Amino acid sequence: MPLMGCGPHFFNRWPIVGRFHTVFSNKLCFSRLFSFVAHSKMSIRERQKNCIAFIFLPICFLLGRADLFFSAFENTHNGEGNDFCMNCGQIRDLDEMMIPVIFEGLFYGKKGPTDMDGVFELDDKVWIMYEVKRKGVVMQQGQKLLMERFTRDMHKAGKDAYALFCEHEPGLDKIPLKDCIIKSYLFNDHKDWIIPKKTYTVKEMTDAIYKQVYGVVA
Repeated sequence: MPLMGCGPHFFNRWPIVGRFHTVFSNKLCFSRLFSFVAHSKMSIRERQKNCIAFIFLPICFLLGRADLFFSAFENTHNGEGNDFCMNCGQIRDLDEMMIPVIFEGLFYGKKGPTDMDGVFELDDKVWIMYEVKRKGVVMQQGQKLLMERFTRDMHKAGKDAYALFCEHEPGLDKIPLKDCIIKSYLFNDHKDWIIPKKTYTVKEMTDAIYKQVYGVVA
């Protein structure tokens, strides 16, 4: 809706007003602005963090590039209502994930690529690598060597690194990583895999590592 009483000459004379008008006359942009702050699934802490981002909003207006502000957060939207992947941890494209990546043609004798199930980096201070297998399945030697060398080399580089070997119950349609059980783990340059004396889920161990780094669990 145009600003009443303000023609194009007014906006030419007062370009900053025109920039505000251009953005807020766009209902789509305004709805993104509202949903970004007042998303019903966000905790109070998340809303507080998001509000800090709006400090930069006037700068975008003055530069005439308010679209940059909205497009920066558009990539966090997964296309399902107002659910943000950055908050819910959902897979953006499950169908795409189900298509296997084939390593054929990349093996040189016994050497070749492998895949891991997850890597978690905490501000370049701590690195956590996850490998998940069905209960009773052992880890392949190549993956085991990769995780051992990963933790050792990251430790040499001045980082703390964990390698978590986890297992899940068979017959699941989806495997929530947080609920998998830690079967064994490595830390930094330890040579032997450590078998926990108690039963820990991935969530419990990751929380403990996170708390060591930041003092609290977010």
